[in-house]
Amino acid sequence: MNEIIDTRGQFDSSLPDGERDFRVENIRKIEKGPTTLYVWELSFDGAGEQEWGEQVFLPSMMGNLLRLLGCEEISPKKFKWDPQLLVGRQFVATVSRHPDKKKPEVIRQEMDGFKKSDKESEIPF
Repeated sequence: MNEIIDTRGQFDSSLPDGERDFRVENIRKIEKGPTTLYVWELSFDGAGEQEWGEQVFLPSMMGNLLRLLGCEEISPKKFKWDPQLLVGRQFVATVSRHPDKKKPEVIRQEMDGFKKSDKESEIPF
């Protein structure tokens, strides 16, 4: 008899590679010294069930996504946005992994190829 087993650890919040339709569940801002990071908590349809994971972005990596989600671009590459207003919004993106440029032994999860979601029109507002 076949079984399904999830081998991710309890605290593994990585996203699987490939193109998927994601839903924004929460966005957290983290400040590490002079560096600001945004952790996007996302849900997506997995193997027969709703799954979740996280994508970490530097502000410089978020422009195309913020533009796609309709955030106000007040000047080129400068956005006025409220993370709470993006909860529930959906988008399509591709997740991949690549070695870090400075530390090739470290593998980084990346997200790009942002597109509008067909599911976005299902939101009743």
